[in-house]
Amino acid sequence: MANKKEEEKKPESVEEKVEKKEPEKKEAEKKESEKKESEKKEAEDKEPEKEVSESKEPKKVNIWLIIVCAVLVVAIIVLVVLLLLKNKKNDQVEEPVETVETVETVETVVEEPADPDEGVTSVLAIKIEDYVQIDDYKEIEVTIPPVDDSMDAYAEQLASDQYSQLAASVTADDFIMDRPVENGDIINLDYSGKKDGVAFDGGTAQNQALWIGSGTFIPGFEEGLIGVYPGETVDLTLTFPESYSNADLAGQETVFTCTVNGIIPEEAIIAAWNGNAHEGAQVEDYAGFVKFIKDYVNAMVQEQNDAEVSNSIIDEMINRTEYKKEFPQSLIDKYKGEAETNLTSEAVSYGYDNDSYAMAAYGMSAEDYITTNSYNQLKMDASLAYIAKKEGIEVTLEDARERLKAMLLEYGYDDYDSAVQELGLDEELYRVYFLEEDVIAYLKTVVKKVQQ
Repeated sequence: MANKKEEEKKPESVEEKVEKKEPEKKEAEKKESEKKESEKKEAEDKEPEKEVSESKEPKKVNIWLIIVCAVLVVAIIVLVVLLLLKNKKNDQVEEPVETVETVETVETVVEEPADPDEGVTSVLAIKIEDYVQIDDYKEIEVTIPPVDDSMDAYAEQLASDQYSQLAASVTADDFIMDRPVENGDIINLDYSGKKDGVAFDGGTAQNQALWIGSGTFIPGFEEGLIGVYPGETVDLTLTFPESYSNADLAGQETVFTCTVNGIIPEEAIIAAWNGNAHEGAQVEDYAGFVKFIKDYVNAMVQEQNDAEVSNSIIDEMINRTEYKKEFPQSLIDKYKGEAETNLTSEAVSYGYDNDSYAMAAYGMSAEDYITTNSYNQLKMDASLAYIAKKEGIEVTLEDARERLKAMLLEYGYDDYDSAVQELGLDEELYRVYFLEEDVIAYLKTVVKKVQQ
């Protein structure tokens, strides 16, 4: 028993322990294995959840990232579009600028010369309304000069003097020699006056034409020659009037020795006139000659009065004219050239140079006269050209030629072309001149006239 107890109390051997523990170990290992397997399974079961959880979280992060990226992409696209639009707009803005530059280049070419009227030499060739403006030319008021009744008496005296001068040109071949001098005759004579036997100044002449009865010489002189035959010589003792202008002769007795060379017939005097007169001035006798002189004088007086009216109209017209801009230089130069030509012609006719004549006649240098005169003429022509255009008054170059031809015929020029060349006439200038005549004639019919 004791042994049995000892056996029971005897410690187990390693093998036994091992063997004894082996099932337990196996059981434990089994349990441990099952436990691990269970834990592994649980871990595996939990792992998908973790993965799902982990996978869901990244997906949320990716969506926001995509949204942000999308916004950025959209922003970039918008920015690119805006930049493109801006560039396109800039291109569109630049294109007109280029067009304007092109237009300016074209205009520069077209406006070379800058003034479209540059180079013209006539006021009728420019766009006159660009230079001149007159609004109230029909309201001009002028004064008409009074009629001078004394002109008839003046004309008769002028005719007598002119007739005597014509008589003096008649040669001895046409003298009447076979009858004595009668009152009313025109004679050719030589005379010599002496005081106290000494010839005095102004008292001697040869081939003097004297109209007997005209009262040209001192009292008694003409009467003393009546009845004297041509070729005879007589002495006339005569006393000068107390009122005579020469004090040395006033009231003094003198002796005139006179020789009648011949009686001058009226036909010879009229022939001398007609030989030099143009067709419209031909006369048949002395009465016709006097009428012509009277008509001429009255026409001159009327022309002078008309000129005064015309000048008044022109002066008032210029005062009412607005000259809007300077005339083309070529036109100014043209008018200066004409003024210089006219001044030179006048100066040469009096034997002066231009400066001396301009100073003597106009009180200024030739340069100042040419500048002033030419500009005044240009202003007048421009104003009249403006009214002509306004009123539809026109003179063509052909019209001007016809009127100039008629004018030249009055002065004996039958060949128009030769006369124009010989006289150096500018047809365009005469076209302007005739147009001015027509415009002034029109203005005389519309302006207000006041009798002086």
